[in-house]
Amino acid sequence: MVSAADFQGRARELTAWARDEFGTVTTGVYGSSEVFALTALWPAGEPTPHRWDGGGRVVHDGVRVRVVDPASGEPCPLGADGARPAARSRRAAGVGARGRWPKVPGTVHVIDAMPTTSGTNGTKIRAAVLRQWAARWR
Repeated sequence: MVSAADFQGRARELTAWARDEFGTVTTGVYGSSEVFALTALWPAGEPTPHRWDGGGRVVHDGVRVRVVDPASGEPCPLGADGARPAARSRRAAGVGARGRWPKVPGTVHVIDAMPTTSGTNGTKIRAAVLRQWAARWR
């Protein structure tokens, strides 16, 4: 089975092509590409095309998932619509490359919030502040 992340909105198109051309069984995933942390994926038995979407079932019993009511912040009952509480979740910042893999951080620091600024086309992460923090953590 091959896993696919939908970074450019073409996962369904590409996975349908791979299935039709090569018989490939593909599943969508969810995780953090910055630290190569796979959080969830769909099992092979899940029907397509739903199985090709990002998300799925958590990959380990130690992974906790919460869905909350966006207005109240209270947890939703099983099966109810809600949202992942991004405002309350932690962020991770990797520091230093490990070995020959430049995207794999040597250490990961958990921070309460990303430093941001408002720009003309939305909120931006203040990369210079992250670099300053990284220099202190090395």
